[in-house]
Amino acid sequence: MLAGSPKEMKSFIGKRGYVLAQEPACGSGAMIIALAEAVRGASFNYQECLHVTAVGIDSRAVHMAYIQFTLLHIPTVVIVGDCLAMKFREEWPTLAHIMGGWRFKLQTTPSEAKEIEEISPACEISQAALNFSVALPHVVPAIAIDKKGQLSLF
Repeated sequence: MLAGSPKEMKSFIGKRGYVLAQEPACGSGAMIIALAEAVRGASFNYQECLHVTAVGIDSRAVHMAYIQFTLLHIPTVVIVGDCLAMKFREEWPTLAHIMGGWRFKLQTTPSEAKEIEEISPACEISQAALNFSVALPHVVPAIAIDKKGQLSLF
């Protein structure tokens, strides 16, 4: 991706809501970090409007990239594998990817996301349903605790 000027980035993020970046040879993640700084320099919060898919073949370098992306809170899916041979071994989503709900965001278009946000609850829960309870039978625990405080597993 060509980041472009802040004006171009503003128009692109305004249309879609976020920027996707693909890095087929991420190494330790320096180019993605530079992209995040460029997005921040354009007065955008990269933690909300940038998502990265980074692939690397060397597991040591990919570990470095994952740590850096996690510390900078860049929403990323880091993949260990070979892009040229299309053989991938592991996939690691960062905490920012999980907390930001990026799996959902990437599966929907911006118009679908707006429609979902506008939907109100379909039904109301009655007071009787809230007070509903079921009597459960008494269950004996599988692990017995001796009176001396020791666990008995067998």
